[in-house]
Amino acid sequence: MSSRCSDSDLNFDFSNGFEDSSVEINVEISNSVSPTPETENENENSKATHKACPRCKELILQQAKYCKHCSYFLVRS
Repeated sequence: MSSRCSDSDLNFDFSNGFEDSSVEINVEISNSVSPTPETENENENSKATHKACPRCKELILQQAKYCKHCSYFLVRS
């Protein structure tokens, strides 16, 4: 025996008391971001220890023999 639900059986009360409430959100976005001192020091350190791969331009170690990103050989034997 099967029974079916009718629309009158589905009486849900979705009222939660927030029907007339409103929310205001204010966001200020700035395009000028100044680097932190830690970021500046990291950039200086990476310039001293890293260089850009001539093929893919990813940063690799100064003493690297090949690029780990694109497998470009920097030193030919």
